[in-house]
Amino acid sequence: DYAAFGGIVLLILHGFLIVLTVFIFIRLQLKLKQFNENITSIFAAWCAIQSTLFISPISLSALFWSNIFSGAIIGIGLRTFNLEHDLDYLGEKSFNKLRTTMMPISAILALFLMLPLINSDRLYLKSLNTSDGNLGIKVVNDFPRSTQKYATVGTLLHESAQYKYSLEVARKSVEFNSKTVTGYALIMVNPLALYQERTNAKNVILTLDPFNKEVPKYQIVQPN
Repeated sequence: DYAAFGGIVLLILHGFLIVLTVFIFIRLQLKLKQFNENITSIFAAWCAIQSTLFISPISLSALFWSNIFSGAIIGIGLRTFNLEHDLDYLGEKSFNKLRTTMMPISAILALFLMLPLINSDRLYLKSLNTSDGNLGIKVVNDFPRSTQKYATVGTLLHESAQYKYSLEVARKSVEFNSKTVTGYALIMVNPLALYQERTNAKNVILTLDPFNKEVPKYQIVQPN
C-alpha cells in the first residue's frame, strides 16, 4: 500500500525512519541507563501509531503523528548525544546550521511526497459527495491507488445497479491487490461476470477467509 500511494521512495523513507527511530531510542536508553518516563511515553505513543499503520497504512493523520513522534525521539536522542560528547561552541553552531538547512528540505520533500495523496483524497471525497461515478472510477484507477477506495467505489456502483462499471472496478481491484476479499465479492455477486469468473472469485474468498459463513451459502446460477 505504501508503494502504491506514495511510491517506492515513500516506502523506503518510511522504513528508514522506523529503523532510525528504534535505533535512536535503544541507544538513548543504553546511554541514560535509567527509566525516563517522558521519552518512554513518546516511544509508546509512536509504537501505538505504528500498530495502526500496519492495519491501515493509508492514513494522513497517522502518518503525520508518526513523523512528529519520530522527530521528537530522534531530536532528543541527538541532543543527548551532543551534550554527552560536550560539543564546543563551533560544534554546536555547525549542528544548528545543519538542522536549519535540513528543515526546509525535509518540508519540501514531505509536500512533494504527500501532494498526490492529498489531491487523490480530495477528488475521491468529491466523487462521493456528488455521486459522480465517472470521477470515482477515474480516481481509483489513477495514482495513488488504494484497496479501500476500490472497495467503496465498486460497492456504490453495484448498489446503484451500475454492474458493468462495478465489475470493471472489481477486476482492477483484484489486479491491484490479489488478497482483497471485497474485490472478489463484487465479482462473485455481479450478474455480468462470467460464470467461471464468479465461481473462481467465490473459491478465492473461501481461501482468504475460510471461516466465512455467508459465502458458502451463496449460490451461483450457471447460465443455460
